[in-house]
Amino acid sequence: FLFATKQISTSSRALVHELIPYIDILTEHLDDFADDDTLVATVRAAAERGHVVLNKYYEKTDELIVYRIVMILHPAYKTQYFRLHKWTEEWIDEAKDIIKEEWETYYKPADIPVVPTFVSACSSSGVFSTKAKNTAKTPIGVQGHVCIDLCKRQQEQGHPHRLPVSDPLIYWDLVLKSAEDPKSADCALARMALDFLSILATSTDTERTFSHGRLTVSRLRHSLGKDSVCVGTVAGSWAGIPAILREDDLANII
Repeated sequence: FLFATKQISTSSRALVHELIPYIDILTEHLDDFADDDTLVATVRAAAERGHVVLNKYYEKTDELIVYRIVMILHPAYKTQYFRLHKWTEEWIDEAKDIIKEEWETYYKPADIPVVPTFVSACSSSGVFSTKAKNTAKTPIGVQGHVCIDLCKRQQEQGHPHRLPVSDPLIYWDLVLKSAEDPKSADCALARMALDFLSILATSTDTERTFSHGRLTVSRLRHSLGKDSVCVGTVAGSWAGIPAILREDDLANII
């Protein structure tokens, strides 16, 4: 518990996909202690009590869609993560429905009708080959067809792009930047993944930013408008992360 608490509270970004595995590991440890007959009764009772308290907060994740979407969009987890933690197929299907609804409501690109392109390839004998005949019957380049199974494909373990990813934000950022068409379904899915995977799991960073706001609103600057205070506080919180706000760029803007 101490290790997990320190990791989350001192992290520069305690994100949902980083916090959930800690909770699952702690739950497994508490179950092991509670079921260990070699331990004294007081230790087992304490483990059971700890499990109750941990579940009290874990169950809060069911009130939001974030947890399930985040774990599915993590390239190293997907729905297999739920199966490893003994979720029922009914629960997994519910998680799939949630991410599908979010995708289709807010992220799925609108269907772009394209004039059908027909293939007119002949064999050396001047007769259509079987493959060419089949291809000639199929219109090419309809955006909607690409979107149909994209979200479903991402959910499963057998996704062709599945890799051992340590940082899913870097993974999806590369997907977004390497796409040829910024309006493609792959880009839309990458933007959805980045939106959800960057959600903070705790209020630690928010509280720190609020506390640092005292440096912005000093006794000599108490007449600043709310927009100026907000922008100044957020920019100040970014200052310690070189990858977000470079000092030379800031100097040029000022």
